[in-house]
Amino acid sequence: ERAADAPRALPAVHPPVRSAPPPPRRSPVEEIRPMKARWLFALAAVLATAAFALPGHPPEPRRWAVVVGVGDYVHYGDEQGGDLPGAANDARNMRDVLVARWGFRPDGVRMLLDAEATREGIRQALAEWLPSVAKPGDLIVFYYSGHGSQVFDRDGDETDGLDETLCPADVMRNSSRLDIKDDELGGWLRALP
Repeated sequence: ERAADAPRALPAVHPPVRSAPPPPRRSPVEEIRPMKARWLFALAAVLATAAFALPGHPPEPRRWAVVVGVGDYVHYGDEQGGDLPGAANDARNMRDVLVARWGFRPDGVRMLLDAEATREGIRQALAEWLPSVAKPGDLIVFYYSGHGSQVFDRDGDETDGLDETLCPADVMRNSSRLDIKDDELGGWLRALP
């Protein structure tokens, strides 16, 4: 038996455990809605991407360039009006800008520097190479850095009586026979697609 003055053990009293209420039950439509939105978004992305590959949508134009830099003229030296320091560097810089900034592929840029930039080399690049690779709608750039000149206009299409010319690397001192006249250059360019 126990003594009357002994403390008696009380039953442990714990506060009631309250659990979080269960989440509200979603209807089957509410369960599908977020999944449906994800699928619709994915489907829209696929369709938008595929639209660019479908027939009838014009493809992105390809890019082609002929870049010419003539600083070392075959028949000239360092005399005034002769060699032109920096022209080849200008052409290299233009190629770098076309490739890095404007998305031209390196193999889509034909470079003609100094001795390569003869009259025949420029004609071949513009009148043969470009027409063999370019298609209608493509972007074409022709860049020239070098000397220019003027010759008497023989067909009467210039109000000032002079045709402008580009001076290729093999331009001659006392003859304009190898100059590329504006009418001739225009004909090469008009023949492009």
